[in-house]
Amino acid sequence: MLHSNDSPNARLIDFGVLTLMAVAGIFLRLHWGLSDDSIFHPDAIYQVLEPAHKLVYGYGLEAWEWEFGARNWALPGMLAGVLGAARLLGFEQPESYMMIVRGFVATIFCASAYPVYYLARQFSATRLLAFAAAALFLFNPAMIAVGYRTLSEVISTPFVLFGLMWALGSVPPGAAAIGREAAAGKCDRLWFVLGVSLVGIAVLFRLQNALFALALVLPWRFQAAQHARYTLGLGTLVFWALVYGLIDWITWGLPFASAGAYLHFNLVLNGSTVFLGSNPFFHYVHLFLSSMGGVGALLLALPLLAISRARPLFICAFLYLLAHSFFPHKELRFVISTVPILAVLSAVGIRVSIDRVRAAHLQPAINIGASVLVFGLVGAGIGRVPTLKIKDVGGIEMVHTSVEDSLFDHLGGLNRLLSEAGAREDICGLYLREIRAVETGGYSYFHRDVLFFHTENLPEAAGNYNYAISSQPPGAGWVEVGRNPPFVLYKTQPERCTPPTNYERSLIVLPPDEESAESE
Repeated sequence: MLHSNDSPNARLIDFGVLTLMAVAGIFLRLHWGLSDDSIFHPDAIYQVLEPAHKLVYGYGLEAWEWEFGARNWALPGMLAGVLGAARLLGFEQPESYMMIVRGFVATIFCASAYPVYYLARQFSATRLLAFAAAALFLFNPAMIAVGYRTLSEVISTPFVLFGLMWALGSVPPGAAAIGREAAAGKCDRLWFVLGVSLVGIAVLFRLQNALFALALVLPWRFQAAQHARYTLGLGTLVFWALVYGLIDWITWGLPFASAGAYLHFNLVLNGSTVFLGSNPFFHYVHLFLSSMGGVGALLLALPLLAISRARPLFICAFLYLLAHSFFPHKELRFVISTVPILAVLSAVGIRVSIDRVRAAHLQPAINIGASVLVFGLVGAGIGRVPTLKIKDVGGIEMVHTSVEDSLFDHLGGLNRLLSEAGAREDICGLYLREIRAVETGGYSYFHRDVLFFHTENLPEAAGNYNYAISSQPPGAGWVEVGRNPPFVLYKTQPERCTPPTNYERSLIVLPPDEESAESE
């Protein structure tokens, strides 16, 4: 439990202001997000949403990670709960359940503002500076742009932040106490376990979050006064590691199968670099500046002032950024969980600087001035949001995707045509001519349990499908029934589809010899 010297009325006011700020953050994300059907990165669909859709509706395209067991099912399972609840309420079409999913993601992501504020207060930032820290996160242009997307980095962030808040904000377990203090100590112990557990759950959602768990617990091992905290924290993390292994055992037939496959692909095969390219060691500095502007500069500079006062948080953020910097392929989304932590450290860093001002009577004015400057910079940064391009966040180039394209609604028209095709009563097969399914929303948008062909899974004959989407001139006999430039939806034949002899719902269908080699 967090301990504060603020009065109950002050805490209530702070909570109310934070709630208003969080609601404003949700509004900004959904302002751009509700009409955004873009897929700026395939992982937003095929690592989370598509497997969740398959759990709820029974069908979906499978990325290689889900064919060969390189992902844990915890995160798709949670999102399947959201889709399942939407289905029970009658929201069974992409136009409706996608809005619900985006609203859910935006809400939990913006909830991270609460631990940002309370962590800043815990490490001695003033109330005004703590609000400024929350604003650095909530109204950060890059965080607005990604804050409604179904990315594991986005969804796991609030689990990391609430976990750090409760794990660091409780009285050390094992502290001697009697009477009411003993009861309070038991309560603190529960909050501590809950905090470490949330970090453990974040690891289930994204394996790289183990770096936060390591940075949180390991330093206590070398502090005599924190031995009880270390023992309890380590035991809690071991429990969640066993849960991770159990989920893999149930779903993949082997404990920790997904962790092993994922680490093998990235560490041994260097797969992300081979397929997606490499970047310089300090590329994350460039991405912070290109996506956030002046806000990014603050987040990179001010935390250095907070090292002495907020060392646990600094270690968490520094270790996470350093480890990711050693990997050649870099995208901003990989490290967005550090942004709210850096916002906390920025507020604490300003407070440290203010405390060094010898003229104590000037400190309140400096506190107000610094906070106003931060709020002003954040407000100006919101104007960057609609101008962001895929390259600004380190996005990847694909056949129909240029890094110069806007981050918003890129290829959104294609996904809306997918939904339109899925709503056709007579559809029995769809062919995406010259289009890779990896650049689309898959069955999550198509939402029809029929044959789905694309450039990586070609039809055997024209009779395998009766609708097609293309940006090229139509085939013989094709009739236009829908358009969202540059793509057009065609009806290709009046007859029912003839099933192919071999059909797979793989995102990329490997030839038999390659598939055998991959599974060895």
